[in-house]
Amino acid sequence: MIKYLAITFIHISLIYNTQAQTKTDSALVDSIMIMLDERIKNWNPDDEPWTFISFEIEKIDLKISYGQQLIHPFLAEYNRKILFETQSSKTDTIDMTLNWGGRTYIELYYDSGNKLIVMEDSFGRYFFDLNTMKYTEKLEDFGDYKNKYYIGCINGTDYPLKFESLDSEKPTSVDTIQGRQVLYIAETMPEFPGGESAFGNFLANGIKYDSEDHPTTSATVTFVIDTFGNTVNVEIVEPLYSDKLSTFEQSIVKVINSMPDWKPAEHEGKKVPIRYKIPIHVDPQ
Repeated sequence: MIKYLAITFIHISLIYNTQAQTKTDSALVDSIMIMLDERIKNWNPDDEPWTFISFEIEKIDLKISYGQQLIHPFLAEYNRKILFETQSSKTDTIDMTLNWGGRTYIELYYDSGNKLIVMEDSFGRYFFDLNTMKYTEKLEDFGDYKNKYYIGCINGTDYPLKFESLDSEKPTSVDTIQGRQVLYIAETMPEFPGGESAFGNFLANGIKYDSEDHPTTSATVTFVIDTFGNTVNVEIVEPLYSDKLSTFEQSIVKVINSMPDWKPAEHEGKKVPIRYKIPIHVDPQ
């Protein structure tokens, strides 16, 4: 029988008893706040290392170096820097607009007519003029651009940070649902009916554990809440067996697929799909 089931949800652990809730809601909130307070007190963003990647775009004689540094103890928020280099010239390291929430995914385009690099992500557009070696985040500095084509992306949605090059086509591996890029965080996150406490109870009351078929006491599930609030793309991350799911993993998938509709996320005034990745642990006592 499962005694406890711990769910890590947006880096916050909530513990529920499948027979009776072990803490009142107020006590649970208090324990979470204490944990958050300790994490924040002991965390120093200056101690976080910078991660850099460098890549060359041979067709236009350009080398780009991009770096980011984590600046939040729980969320994917980053300081960002970028540097451009050709055979004859090189910029200083440039501070980019802060990434204030979400894994890095920067699409790169090239306007051959204006010799202009255009970079786009959830936080804005960034422009680099190869003629003048000038970087800006204001389109009016360069005027309109019409002949851009896709040259690749800086992808940090799945570690490690990397550059994925495609000459003129959008990458087929981009995580999209209903034509929108799947995010990991948004201005307004999805909401389970009744809130996080109800979500935890829903999982704890539905998931079944079989120690004989699943000797380890944990599994990780990923799923997407789409723009209609539906639960889609439910998968177990690194299943225990190569050819099947254990009964514990099957139970997790079944319960996740049976969730009621969520209130969808919103970002910049639009509904967006959000991906969750949740480790689930049990204490089989």
